[in-house]
Amino acid sequence: GLLRQSLLVRNTPFPVKVARLYLLSDILHNSSAPVKNASSYRSLIQVFALGYAIWIQCRDDFLYE
Repeated sequence: GLLRQSLLVRNTPFPVKVARLYLLSDILHNSSAPVKNASSYRSLIQVFALGYAIWIQCRDDFLYE
């Protein structure tokens, strides 16, 4: 839905995208709905957010050096 679409907008600032990934992670963690393997999704989102942050930093270092 809306969160997914906001992550796909190219001009959304990187810190906002990472914050939205963590928001999704927190929603899954705090959800009272029985979501099968929600903790697995949460871990995957956190790893993705970290990997994305590292990739952006490396890309920016390469482009602006």
